Amino acid sequence: MGWYVARRETSAAWMSPMARIAEPMVVVCDGGGGIHKALRHAWPHAREQRCLVPHPPRHRRHTRHEPAP
Repeated sequence: MGWYVARRETSAAWMSPMARIAEPMVVVCDGGGGIHKALRHAWPHAREQRCLVPHPPRHRRHTRHEPAP
């Protein structure tokens, strides 16, 4: 896990962190802009699972909204 800050969710912005990570079997994402094109290019064999309920309230109290120092 890590953080990567980008101005927009374009396919080019997604490609940068994907290039540094080995292709996973499954990617769970919210379907935001650019990720579908980046997935097809960077990780063509990875399956995609769309997250239907991003950030439910019960999970928010156990996670951070900022990177850890």
